[in-house]
Amino acid sequence: LSLCIGVYHGCIRSKQLSTNEFLFADVQMKALRTAISLMATIISAASLLGGPAEIYPYENISLCLAGIAWLIGTYSTANIFIPIFRRLGHINLFTYLEQRFSLSVRIVITSTFLVINTCFIPIILSGPSLALSQVTGLYIWFAIGSCGIICTLCTSVGSMKAAIWADVTQTILILLASILIIIFGVIRVGGIQKVFDIAMAGNRI
Repeated sequence: LSLCIGVYHGCIRSKQLSTNEFLFADVQMKALRTAISLMATIISAASLLGGPAEIYPYENISLCLAGIAWLIGTYSTANIFIPIFRRLGHINLFTYLEQRFSLSVRIVITSTFLVINTCFIPIILSGPSLALSQVTGLYIWFAIGSCGIICTLCTSVGSMKAAIWADVTQTILILLASILIIIFGVIRVGGIQKVFDIAMAGNRI
């Protein structure tokens, strides 16, 4: 589905004649779509699979404190940093750092960003790939490779517009799947009261 969205936006609907269209989706995407896309960037397989796995065995709710940090970070970004970048006409943080400080600062920050993401993205890819492998019986390395190739093609062929629409689609699927997991889980256990009884008995409320 993500690949189809990328091909549609890149090859059928638009020829991407300008940098503005490719990088900024012509600044025509609605606020709700963009907000959902940003949320999808934060909600990854690592948080969906790792969050419950961290909280349940150790009765650890400290992960919820991340929500406070997200609120502060989001507010600061929306009200301080983005207005500055837009006023200066910069495409990204790295361009701003070069103009404000120097090329060496930009190189150091860019290198750090690349190292962090080179370590982080395989973890993000392995989560859904492992789930896909378990459900379909696909070889794990084939699942990882196909997920990586599809994501790369969707973004590079379809531009920012395709990436946003792919994020929206994936977020809707994630929410529907989460709701279905809760519904079928409650039914399988024997009802909502039974769920709370088990949680109370195990100190996992």
